[in-house]
Amino acid sequence: MAATTWRSKKKRQLYRRQRNRAQYRQRNPRVEKRSARHAKRVYGKKMSRKSPRKMQKMKLDSVRMTNEAQNILHFCVHDLYKKVSLAAERLRKKKRHVSITVSDVRNALKKIMPKKYDRKSVSSMSCR
Repeated sequence: MAATTWRSKKKRQLYRRQRNRAQYRQRNPRVEKRSARHAKRVYGKKMSRKSPRKMQKMKLDSVRMTNEAQNILHFCVHDLYKKVSLAAERLRKKKRHVSITVSDVRNALKKIMPKKYDRKSVSSMSCR
């Protein structure tokens, strides 16, 4: 048995690697490479295309609102959601239902919301 040289061994490894790459590409076709124009730049900071941070446009209602106002609104809604879900869960356990029903949510809203607003919120839900 002839001893294999270092060079022939390396050549075999190289060919094997190339063959594996070709097989991999056939199985998983890649998206075309980006052109040099779209390549990432390493140097310097790129200017943001977004509007300044202080005033951001909300996507749903297209209302201009500062980040601080947006955060306050988010936490108010989140807090209200927590309270309603806990009250609805208590009602569900009391009635021994499997899941929270619409009536549980309505009653929880009536308990939590001030009397001025609870009628409007419940009536708007029933219309849907």
